[in-house]
Amino acid sequence: MTISENTFLPEPISYIFDQLEKSNIFYWIDAGTLLKGVRDKTILESSDIDISIHSAQVKDVLNALTCIEERGYKVQYNGGNLMLEDLITISLPFSVNKITSIDIYIYHEKKSFFIRRSYHKPLKDSYFKYLFYLSKKISKCDKGKSSEKCKIRFIFSRFIFYFYELFGKTMWWMIPRQYFSDFSTLKIHSRVFRVPKLYKEYLCFRYGDNWSVPIERSEWFQDWNAGESKILVSRRLFTLFSIKKYWIN
Repeated sequence: MTISENTFLPEPISYIFDQLEKSNIFYWIDAGTLLKGVRDKTILESSDIDISIHSAQVKDVLNALTCIEERGYKVQYNGGNLMLEDLITISLPFSVNKITSIDIYIYHEKKSFFIRRSYHKPLKDSYFKYLFYLSKKISKCDKGKSSEKCKIRFIFSRFIFYFYELFGKTMWWMIPRQYFSDFSTLKIHSRVFRVPKLYKEYLCFRYGDNWSVPIERSEWFQDWNAGESKILVSRRLFTLFSIKKYWIN
């Protein structure tokens, strides 16, 4: 199906953007959404929509989510965990043109980079990944259990998570500071979105020199994964142990 760039966004999607803007959230379109918005003039041909914010606005987003959840949207933090650090997923009440959710990526500024540790994606070859999965499992509390037992499980899961964070490794997203410091705007589907001012350079950095040429994801990822991209770096979580955490109790 061909979608005109002048087509208005469906209401279930525009509602989320309206609520974020009403709460003065400074967000920009990112990742595959930015790629398709620039290259294909649409953000309605993927399974989700990607936007990003700076970590200073996490509390504002959490406040905005109250109204959004009351409207029937479901919210998950870092893939269904009880600790929010760098990913909020808002699931739509029903799919819109294959789109089922909006991902909000949270970037933390550290020295010359904006980073996401992606703690919920431990390296597969690391034994410490089991600490993460154990922490996640223990934190789950069935509705039938008493609040006291749930509280104990929650505290114990945080204790295990501490050791996972101390020794575990993940693949970090590391974005050079210049890409997420200055912004311009781009009109897509009759709506004005913020985009990195150096969006062409950023897309080249993120997807390679051929970012403007549509190719199958399987083919693109194979070439990209074998290339020299510096955007994903394997690091110990402990390297940035001081990131502010939002435990969702």
